Amino acid sequence: MALMHNCQNKHLTREDIVPELLFLKEPVKASDVLHGLSSDDTQQLCTANQVMPGTSLPRSTVFSLESDSLSVSVRNQLNRVAPAERQCIAGVAEACGDETAVLAAFLDRYFGDENMAKLNAAIGAGATGAFERLNNFEKAVVTYQNH
Repeated sequence: MALMHNCQNKHLTREDIVPELLFLKEPVKASDVLHGLSSDDTQQLCTANQVMPGTSLPRSTVFSLESDSLSVSVRNQLNRVAPAERQCIAGVAEACGDETAVLAAFLDRYFGDENMAKLNAAIGAGATGAFERLNNFEKAVVTYQNH
């Protein structure tokens, strides 16, 4: 399901924006990952993942279980990450399940570059205007860093 299709005055759900991805723990053939699907569906997903059905996929490869452009884009981005980092992401996804997207949004919101610059400006500043403009969570982070 494409993200742009769902943006017309509709609340987006996790299913609308988070693709179904498989992080491979062991090397496996693409056809084994897709066992049980019709040959048309298998071919469609292999095309989306840029592999042939008999291709052996290395450990820590990210394989999309959807063929829409968002899923393919996310898979491409994740497969550009170093294998050790992909294994770490896979571990988080395994541990957090469906809440992985929520955790990622939280980390991006509070510990992304823009917010970190704001927090760093407030660290050591005490009761300045910069500190007062922070929300309670951000104030707790600054207070923790100051001690």
